[in-house]
Amino acid sequence: AAGRPEWVFQTNQARTAYIAGLVADLDSLADLRVTLRDEVSLSALCDVVGFTRALEQAYHAL
Repeated sequence: AAGRPEWVFQTNQARTAYIAGLVADLDSLADLRVTLRDEVSLSALCDVVGFTRALEQAYHAL
């Protein structure tokens, strides 16, 4: 979850409760909005080089 394990939920109810907590705490939500773009861009989710290497290794394994 883009380097945010707290965003991995086992149930829809757990996800809904987490989101409700964010909405209730507007200061934390504002802080999240400020930092989220940079966090995601630096995460494995956007690691194009790493993804390409892993894909090439998978091709070589075929």
